[in-house]
Amino acid sequence: MDGIFSRTARVIGEEGVALLAEKTVAVFGIGGVGSYAAEALARAGVGHLIFVDGDEVDISNLNRQLVADLTTVGRNKAEVMKERALRVNPSCDVRVCTCFYQAGDEDFLKGLHADFIIDAIDDVPAKLALAEFCWREKIPEISSMGTGNRLCPEMLRITDIYKTSVCHLARKMRRELKVRGVRRLPVVYSEELPRKPEGEGSTPGSVSFVPPVSGMMMAGYAVRRLLEDGGIR
Repeated sequence: MDGIFSRTARVIGEEGVALLAEKTVAVFGIGGVGSYAAEALARAGVGHLIFVDGDEVDISNLNRQLVADLTTVGRNKAEVMKERALRVNPSCDVRVCTCFYQAGDEDFLKGLHADFIIDAIDDVPAKLALAEFCWREKIPEISSMGTGNRLCPEMLRITDIYKTSVCHLARKMRRELKVRGVRRLPVVYSEELPRKPEGEGSTPGSVSFVPPVSGMMMAGYAVRRLLEDGGIR
């Protein structure tokens, strides 16, 4: 057993480690949520990772994004994440898509051949299109709802989109997904009422400890689902 994952094997067994090494997970959005999900997947031993993000690291990302530090400002987030993943597991196959997923680009999604998709993007039309595609193609997915303007990571929950409350983004997603015939979507959302941001403008506030927890929860859900689908519990 590879020493990197010897501790993981004590939880899921060598069979589980071997199964994860064969799986492909795509992470859409390598920001405050997605970067932590991506790192957790790499450290869990998922053997094939796809990072999708056309954005560059900005100075305002340093307070919450794993890919952000003073040496990476201006660099593509997915490229930085690939480097981090390979420093953990050099044998991991990491693909990078330095683009923003555009709603309706199903050829792009089909070309990924992903066993699981993590949606950590902000664009609502893209989130809806991704959820609709995964539902129709029977690809397991989990989607992040709003983590901005919140201070309590302990109020994050995993549930179905139709069982959410409080979250404005989840409400919008519920309404549109129902119209599209999507009857189920696992999500991470917060039961915490969002705070009113200080200062002017519409940019939401965010802290160092809420988005990362959401990302870790999504990665954990993905790993458990892959193991369960592979007959390992």
